[in-house]
Amino acid sequence: MFADRKNNVQINNNYMKIRILTLLLIVASLGCSSQTNETPKKFFKATVNNVTLDVPEGFEAVTGQNGFLHKGSASTLMIEEIPNSPYSFSAEHFNATNLEKDGAKLTGSDKIKTSSGHDAILYTLTVPLKSKDNTTTADFERMVLLTGNETRTICIVVNYPVIIKKLIQEPLKTSMLSIIIN
Repeated sequence: MFADRKNNVQINNNYMKIRILTLLLIVASLGCSSQTNETPKKFFKATVNNVTLDVPEGFEAVTGQNGFLHKGSASTLMIEEIPNSPYSFSAEHFNATNLEKDGAKLTGSDKIKTSSGHDAILYTLTVPLKSKDNTTTADFERMVLLTGNETRTICIVVNYPVIIKKLIQEPLKTSMLSIIIN
C-alpha cells in the first residue's frame, strides 16, 4: 500500500511538472510572438480630390461626401477644396464670425505648419448639437484647419464628442496636419 501511495505521489508530481512546464512554454511563446519591431498601424492613407492625408483607423469613407465617419463615436473628418482662392486671401478673411454659426463658440486659434511645410491656421470650437427631435443636445468639439497654396485653399473640418476628446483629439489633429496637396 505504501508503494502504491508513493507511485501515485510520483505520478502526481510528474503530472504537475508537465503542467507547469507546458504553462511556462505557452507564456514564453506568447512573449516571443508579441515582441516585434513593427508598430500597429493607427492610420491609413486616403486621397480625396487633390488632397492626401493619414486617416485614423476606424474611420470609413462617406459615400457622396469628401470625408470620413467613425460610426462608433459619431466623429467626422471632412475635406473641402476651394479652387481659385489663394490660402493667403482665405486666411485673411476667415474669422470668428464665419465660424461661430449654429451656436458654435471659438475657443482657440493657432498659426501652425502642416507636416509638408504649408502655413495653416487651426481653429478650435465648441458646438452643442441637437438631436433630430430637438429634445437633447450633445457637446461636440470642432477643429477647422485652413491651409493651401497660391491657387487654392483646403479646409479640413473634424467633429467629435467632447466626452471622448482625450482619446480622439490628437489622432485627428495628426491626421489634419498630415495633409499633402497634390
